[in-house]
Amino acid sequence: ITDVPTCVWGNSTQIANVGTSNSRVYHTGNGGTNWSAVPVSTVTSVVYNINFFDSNNGIIIGAPHSSGSWFTGTTTNAGTAWAKGITLPTPLSGETTQSSAIVWNGDVGWIGTTKGRIIKTTDKGQTWNTFSIGSSDAVTQLAFSTTKNGFALVRTSPTISVAAKVYTTTDGGETWAATGYQFNQAGVHPVYAYAPVNSLQLLAVCSGSQVMASVDNGKTW
Repeated sequence: ITDVPTCVWGNSTQIANVGTSNSRVYHTGNGGTNWSAVPVSTVTSVVYNINFFDSNNGIIIGAPHSSGSWFTGTTTNAGTAWAKGITLPTPLSGETTQSSAIVWNGDVGWIGTTKGRIIKTTDKGQTWNTFSIGSSDAVTQLAFSTTKNGFALVRTSPTISVAAKVYTTTDGGETWAATGYQFNQAGVHPVYAYAPVNSLQLLAVCSGSQVMASVDNGKTW
C-alpha cells in the first residue's frame, strides 16, 4: 500500500479493505500478502469510512466529490470492486467529515460534519436524513452505544488542539443537548470517541495517551 491509509475493515482472516487519501481502496484476499488498488475517484478523493453489513456487501463514505455532490460507494463482492452508490444530502459550502465522525450500529449509520450536521441512515445507506447538532461547529468525534444513545465531541474548528464540547442524544441523533463539559477543562485533547455497546459509559481517547471516561452521560469525566 503506497497511499496514506485512512480507515480499515477486516472482513475475515483473509479478506480486508483499506481506505486511503488518494481515491483508492486497497483490497486483499490472502491475508495481506498481496493487495490490489481499487479506484474510487467517481465517489470521493478521500475514503473516511468502510463498513460491511455481511461478508460481501459494504459501503464507503468519504469527502464530498469535486463535482459538488456527496456520494457513497458500494460493493457486493467483499471489496474487489466498488461502484458509486446513493447520493447523500447536498453538502453545505466547505462541509466535509472525517474518519472519527462516522459510526455504524448495525443497519444504522451516522456522519458528523464540519458544519454541525448529523447525516443519518437507518437502512444501510439507502436513504439519508439530516439533523443539527445544535451548533454550526464541527463534529469531530461521534459514538453510539445503541441506536438511540450517543455522544459527539464538537469544536469550533476540526483540529485536535481546539477545546471539545460534549453533546449527547437519546433519540438516535435527531436532537442533541450540550452537557456543559469541555475537555480543555482537564487539559486533554480527544482524538477518538467510543461508547461500549448497550453501556452507559462513554470513553474518549486523547492525544496525550489518556483515556477519559464518563458514567453519567458525559456530564463529568
